[in-house]
Amino acid sequence: MADSYRFPVFFECPSSLSKNEEKKVESYFSVRRRSGGGDCTLTRVDDHSYRISFRHQTDQQQVLKKSEHVVKLAEGRLVFSVSDDLPTPASSPNTTPTAPAEIPQFIPDSTTSPSKEEHELDDPLPSELKECLDADGQQEEELEKQVAKRRSY
Repeated sequence: MADSYRFPVFFECPSSLSKNEEKKVESYFSVRRRSGGGDCTLTRVDDHSYRISFRHQTDQQQVLKKSEHVVKLAEGRLVFSVSDDLPTPASSPNTTPTAPAEIPQFIPDSTTSPSKEEHELDDPLPSELKECLDADGQQEEELEKQVAKRRSY
């Protein structure tokens, strides 16, 4: 079975994931519309590093194309990026510094800022929407009258 999952991506977490959290991350990567992935398995590489191995290379490539992945967990959101290589420690003598790595992070749900859509809800209703609501109310009244007429027969 392990031979059929030959296309890995790697990611790091600020802390070790529980078994339940690992299942949620694996589930996230198995849903194509959410992560770009597909059939996969999750393996812990060390305390903070994980490998997701995909059955199909196209799934691996789609996951790598996405710059940021967000998984909803009980404590909040886990935000991270993936790479096709296992991150190496900075103390390794053969490493050459390049761009700083993205630091994965947990973002508690209570600290999330409102989205643009939530801000727009505070704005007064546009006149077109008010007109639609009025027309809808008139249609409901007319429908109620027709129902009442039919019940009287």
